[in-house]
Amino acid sequence: MGWAIGAATLVAGIWAAVFATRSDRAARAANQWVADQHRKSLAPSIRCVFSSTAPDLHAEVFNLGAATPSTLIFVAHKGQMWSLAGSFPEQSPRGHLYPFSTLPMVTTTGQLRIVVSVAKDMDGGWWDNQTGRKVDDVTTFMNARIQKETVVQEAGLTEPGPARR
Repeated sequence: MGWAIGAATLVAGIWAAVFATRSDRAARAANQWVADQHRKSLAPSIRCVFSSTAPDLHAEVFNLGAATPSTLIFVAHKGQMWSLAGSFPEQSPRGHLYPFSTLPMVTTTGQLRIVVSVAKDMDGGWWDNQTGRKVDDVTTFMNARIQKETVVQEAGLTEPGPARR
């Protein structure tokens, strides 16, 4: 009789351990999914539409994701680096267009392309709009991306800097 109770207890313990492990794994997966969904709900998502009227470059930005209070974009266009900055209203509608102001900065090489684009979320964190990843130090991140696009000008000669992407 004692052996039967011991065996039944052992089987019940193994059964409980197996299902506890399965439920722990399921709970961890569910927590990870919720964390990913929360991150996606915070991450700003924008799309730019550019129009060029000599000598200016204008951009209109679609807010496709979470509310984006502030956006800063650097664009290379016709040998110029343009800085585009703007803010969205707190609860901006999806797909609404907002004009951004432009400011010519430094000489660059290449066609029209976004060099770096960051947006600030509602919690004050900065995100890279091109990869969708959170940026820890926005100043260092932007400076590193912009330095790859600049052109060195010495004694009236223009030489392109390293063209890395």
